[in-house]
Amino acid sequence: TAPAIRQHYPGARLLALRRLRLRPLRAVLAVVAVAAGSAMAVSVLVVRASAASSVEAYGRALGGPAELRVVGPVRRGGLDPSVADAVARVEGVAAVAPVVQAVSLAEVERDGGTGVVEQPVTVMGVDCRVEALIGDLGCTGAAVADRGDRPLAVGPGVDPDARVRTQGDSVAVAGTPVLDELGGLGEGRVVVFGLATAQRLFERGDRLDAVYVAAEPGADLGALRARLTAVAGEQNDVLDARQGPPEVAVALADALPMFTLIAVLALGIGGMLVHNTAALSIEERRLDLAVVSALGGRPRTVAAAVLAEAAAVGALGGALGAAAGAAVAAPIVASLSSYTERRAGIPLAVHMSWSALAAAVVLG
Repeated sequence: TAPAIRQHYPGARLLALRRLRLRPLRAVLAVVAVAAGSAMAVSVLVVRASAASSVEAYGRALGGPAELRVVGPVRRGGLDPSVADAVARVEGVAAVAPVVQAVSLAEVERDGGTGVVEQPVTVMGVDCRVEALIGDLGCTGAAVADRGDRPLAVGPGVDPDARVRTQGDSVAVAGTPVLDELGGLGEGRVVVFGLATAQRLFERGDRLDAVYVAAEPGADLGALRARLTAVAGEQNDVLDARQGPPEVAVALADALPMFTLIAVLALGIGGMLVHNTAALSIEERRLDLAVVSALGGRPRTVAAAVLAEAAAVGALGGALGAAAGAAVAAPIVASLSSYTERRAGIPLAVHMSWSALAAAVVLG
């Protein structure tokens, strides 16, 4: 059996893997070249996956069981209040929750009054109809009426000494109840006002920013979305929980093409380095390959030996490139997150998907 194995499989065992052990430095250099070439390409995939995953998680945490929401043509006060009433009467709608949804800054003075630390926060203005989405809170009309500038609740991520900036002024959150249920939304940096209070403080008049829609159990979401689109008006949009604010998509559309171009250049350079390393390795083994051929080795045996070495180096380099890609993506995601937090209140976190890991190995 052993002679038969050696006869049929000498390439991978003797010509490829053994050569890697004999030339470890060259193997390491080839692995590093593959990793460097694939890291930038993988980082683009990681950034895309991170943005999509973070936006979807934020949307689902914000909407709760509401799978759909209606938004206007502009982000600030884009909906007339009559839209909420019209949407509530659509067949298949279980409940609606009209909201004012804004992004502001929470200001906290440093110790000693040496300056102010600013932190983006999501501001929500709600009325008692929000109970249909988050459960019974014992809400009454008097509780959410405009009784001044006092918030109804804050998330655990808001500093108790902070002041939330409003239109031309700021509001203290000291003494406001903390809802731990808000911890999963934007890292807990959420401030909730009554609907009328938020409309006044953030200059919405009587208008709304969005209407969240909870469907009846078993309702066809596709058909319901079509009916909502017809009722909401052609100037308004009906989005699902996975669709983030348009400004987030615009930011990614502006940034990713540049990184994609850099990734293509990195792949080209990495490919040239790997080609040179492989060519040098094969050139050194001309005598070995000639002996194998002279002793009856078939061409596909010689080819398999060369490809086995390349595949081993490439797979290892691709896996290393996936880790490097995640490291390269981290500062890119952090930079984009600072923008999305200020524009939409959505923090982005690095998310390494299985597709990005598979792509790294394939590129390797």
